[in-house]
Amino acid sequence: MRILFIIHDHAKSQNDFPLGVAYLISALREAGWENKDIDVYNMDVYHYQPGQLHDFLKRRQYDLVGIGAIAGYWQYRQVMALCEAINSLKNRPLVVLGGHMPSPEPAYFMRKTGADFVVMGEGEIVFTNMVKRLSENGSPHDLKGIAYWQGDKVIVNHRERLIKDLDAVPFPAWDKFPMEHYVLKQRFSTSGAERTLPVLSSRGCLYKCSFCYRMDKGYRMRSIDSVIEEVKKLVKDYNLNKISFRDELLMATAKRAYMLAERILKENINIKFDIDGRLNAVTPEVLDVLRRAGCIYINYGVESLDQEVLHNINKKQTIEEIIRGVELTVKAGINPGLNVVYGNIGDNEQTIQKTVDFLLKYNTYAEIRTLKPVTPYPGCELYHKAIELGLLEDCADFYENKHVNSDLLTVNFTEMTEEKFYETLYKANEVLIRDHFNHVTESAIRAHQKLYFEKDASFRGVRV
Repeated sequence: MRILFIIHDHAKSQNDFPLGVAYLISALREAGWENKDIDVYNMDVYHYQPGQLHDFLKRRQYDLVGIGAIAGYWQYRQVMALCEAINSLKNRPLVVLGGHMPSPEPAYFMRKTGADFVVMGEGEIVFTNMVKRLSENGSPHDLKGIAYWQGDKVIVNHRERLIKDLDAVPFPAWDKFPMEHYVLKQRFSTSGAERTLPVLSSRGCLYKCSFCYRMDKGYRMRSIDSVIEEVKKLVKDYNLNKISFRDELLMATAKRAYMLAERILKENINIKFDIDGRLNAVTPEVLDVLRRAGCIYINYGVESLDQEVLHNINKKQTIEEIIRGVELTVKAGINPGLNVVYGNIGDNEQTIQKTVDFLLKYNTYAEIRTLKPVTPYPGCELYHKAIELGLLEDCADFYENKHVNSDLLTVNFTEMTEEKFYETLYKANEVLIRDHFNHVTESAIRAHQKLYFEKDASFRGVRV
C-alpha cells in the first residue's frame, strides 16, 4: 500500500514538528514498509489549499491517506475541508483519521467526514496492524483500537493496550520532513538564535484534571539512556542548541526531572531546554540542577488561584504549592509558564481577580499572559458534565454549534450571565495586556537611554 500522511495547515509561519506522524512512519518502516511507499504532504509548511491537495492526489495515486488532529475548532475545520477535497476524487483513497480529536467520538467523525477508519489512542501498533491487514485484503473486525464501517454502521472495537516499553519504539522519522523549517519553532526563546526540536521522554500523566481530553490512563517513562541517545543524535544531525521536551508532564516527580538534568550535565551536552512541570513537584534542589543543565523555561498548569475551583477541576494542587513553586522557579532564574483558565465551575468575579493579581505579581514579562475560557473537549470529564447539566448535547453540538473559537465560551459553567462573563474576562485581559506592553515600552526606552547616554553597544534594536 502507498500511504500519504497529510499535515494540515495551522496558518502559522513556524510550526511544531509533527511527532505523532513521525513515530507512525518509523513504526511502518520497522514493520517492513519501504520508504518510497510513504510520503508526507506538508500543508503546514507550504500552506497548500484543499484544492491543491485534490489536484495532487489526482496526479499521484495513494491507497491510503492518514490525517491526524488533536482538538479544537481550527483543526476541526481543517479536517472537514481536507476530507471534502479527498471525497471529491474519482479514485478516492482510503481515509484514516487519528489523534485526540476523533478518538473519543469515532462514529461522529466517520459519519461527518466519510472517513473509512479511525485509529484510537496510540497509533504505532494500531495503525501498523491495520495497514498490514488491509494490504492483505483482510477484515478489520478483530483489530483493537480502530473504528470501521460495517455496511452503514460504525463498529468501534476495543482499545489496544498502551505501549509499555517506550524504548522499543523507534526514533521519529525526521528524514521524511523539511527539518530546516521545524528547527525554527520556539516554544520559548531567550536569544532568537536557537535551533530546536521536540523530544518525548515520557507519555501520559499521573493526574486527571477535569478539562483534559487525554483519554489514556497512566504514566510511562523512557529510560534516561534512550532519551539522551535521541538528544545527542538530534544535536549532531541538526546542529541544535535547544531541546523542547514536550512530554505532557516531564516533571511528574522531582526525581524524574532531577535524573534527566543530572545526566545532561554528566554527558556535557551543551544545550538549553524547556519542560512541563507540576508545581507540587518543585524543590530548590531540582530547580538548581535543571538550571545548571540548561533549563530556561518550565511550563506549569496553574489553572486557578482559588482552592475551591482547583478542587472542582480535580487539580490535586494547593494555592500554597502554586505560590511556593512559582517563587522558587523565578528565584532560580528559570522562566515559569503560568497557564490559567477561567470559567470553571465555581469561577466568578472574585476568582478572576485573584488570578490577575497573581499574574501581575509573578510576571517575568518573557511572554504575554492572557486568560481564555475553559473548553470541555469531547472525551474529558468536563464534557460529560456539560452534557449532564444540559449545557451541551453531544459531539456534534460541540463542534458544529458551540466551539467556534478558543477565546469564546463553548459552555458557561459559571453562575454569571454570558454578558457578565465576557465583561469580567475583558477587564482582566485588558489589565494584563496593558501591563505587558507598558513593560515592553519602558524596556525599549531604557535600552535607548543606555545606548545613547551610556554608550551600551550591546543594543541590537528593539525586540518585542
